[in-house]
Amino acid sequence: MLKNGLLRYARLMGISSLSLLVSMVALTAVRFFTQEPLWENFTSFVAGFIALLIGLGIYAKRDGYANAAPFSVRDLRIYAIAFVCQIPVAALFKFAVYASGPTYFFANFIWISKGNYDVGIGTAPSWFYVLCMLAGDGVCLLVAIIGMRAGCHKRIRDREKILHQNDEPLLQ
Repeated sequence: MLKNGLLRYARLMGISSLSLLVSMVALTAVRFFTQEPLWENFTSFVAGFIALLIGLGIYAKRDGYANAAPFSVRDLRIYAIAFVCQIPVAALFKFAVYASGPTYFFANFIWISKGNYDVGIGTAPSWFYVLCMLAGDGVCLLVAIIGMRAGCHKRIRDREKILHQNDEPLLQ
């Protein structure tokens, strides 16, 4: 189970890195219109988080299809290991965007909206980043549950379709 948790952590970090690329593209587009840190962080968070959820949903659907089982308590434990591994690594890098994912932009967005204009890596309190990461992990877990369930149902439909194809008489 630990091996699966670490593999899902590696997958989460890979998807998070891809979402960082999407965030940077969105940030470049936003900078044509405004250079306010509030809007830059909001746009980067939304674009990166959507990309993260899409990637996580695709992988969860593949897992559900491969395992032919919907989300279980074992899967919950595996995802919990993956999410728990992310927090100390992010803390080690002062919750930088490449370690904490799009929730870095979310934490900075809330931090700026509260009137704090000193923005950078590690400017907000650590507990603030951890709370934002936990909230993001909750949404990611919900997407994983939906994705695994969809993959399981797709496999069941595909299996039924194949079984019914074999029942049809051959046309001569």
